[in-house]
Amino acid sequence: MRCRGITLLELIITVAIIAILASIAYPSFQAHMLKSRRAEALEHLLSAQLKQEEQRVTSGSYTTDFALLGGASIDHYTFASTVSGASYTLTATAKSGSPQLKDTGCTSLTINQQDQKTPANCWG
Repeated sequence: MRCRGITLLELIITVAIIAILASIAYPSFQAHMLKSRRAEALEHLLSAQLKQEEQRVTSGSYTTDFALLGGASIDHYTFASTVSGASYTLTATAKSGSPQLKDTGCTSLTINQQDQKTPANCWG
C-alpha cells in the first residue's frame, strides 16, 4: 500500500516559487499604487482649477479658500491655493507619513491660471 501526498521537498519548492513571484510583483504593485494616488491628486487639482475659474467669473476674483474649490485634503495629499492679483497657483503636496512621499520627484504638484503644470513629467 502506497501513501499519496506531497513531500517536504515539493512543498519547499512551491513556497520558493511563490516567494520569487511575490518579490517580482510587489514592487510593481507599489509603483502602480503611487501612480494611481497621484492621478487622484491631479484630478482634484484639475477640478479645482475649473472651480477657480468659475469663482473668478461669479465674484470677480480668485480665492485662496481651497474648501470652495473642492476640499483641502484627500487621503494622501493636502491642497492649497495661492493668489497674487490676477494669477493663482494650486498645489497638491504629499502628506507627512504618506506612502506618496516615495513618489520621487512628484511629491508636490502644481498648476496655475496659464495651465502650466509642474513637474511636467508627473502630469503624463
